[in-house]
Amino acid sequence: MDISVVALREARARAGTHGIYINGDLTRLPLRDGSIDGGVSAYTIQHIDAEQQLAALQELTRVLAPGRSFCIITGIEPPLRRWAFAMLRPLLRKHTYKHKQRVGSLYYHARTPEWWRSTLQGLGVQVEMRTLRLLRMNEYKLLFGSSIRHVRWLRFVERKCPRLSLVLAESAVVLVTKVEPRAATSPGGRVPA
Repeated sequence: MDISVVALREARARAGTHGIYINGDLTRLPLRDGSIDGGVSAYTIQHIDAEQQLAALQELTRVLAPGRSFCIITGIEPPLRRWAFAMLRPLLRKHTYKHKQRVGSLYYHARTPEWWRSTLQGLGVQVEMRTLRLLRMNEYKLLFGSSIRHVRWLRFVERKCPRLSLVLAESAVVLVTKVEPRAATSPGGRVPA
């Protein structure tokens, strides 16, 4: 699904008949309640207007079938990361964008991990968050150069200290599971036949 017809054409050119291509708005999904068994939203939510991000999450949970999950991959802006990298940002831009032309501005409104948890829990779904990436590529290059030796260390930190790594993360994986409705029970604790 994409709001852009051009993006859908490109997807069809790459994937062919493998899938269904729907032109639609994530804040008003053209699908019935509980009609999907799962899905992935990759780096989409942060490009939706901040005022509409909740509506997009409400729609995703509405169309998700009970007991099923979807995965959101998103950029995040934890407060500690914002503070730490605010000091480094001028250096990062100078170091990594020397010979590149800047692309025109693209709307980007990342949220904190706390916003994701509280917002989704408020929608009555189970939420699990994990760090996808601690550093953007330009940040990694500035700190470690072209060496990939440090990738193992970063992955170790992400696995062993998930809460700490999420405080500094650049992007996260948010797993959302729609809770199965509980079966009605009789006063004796039995499910009626």
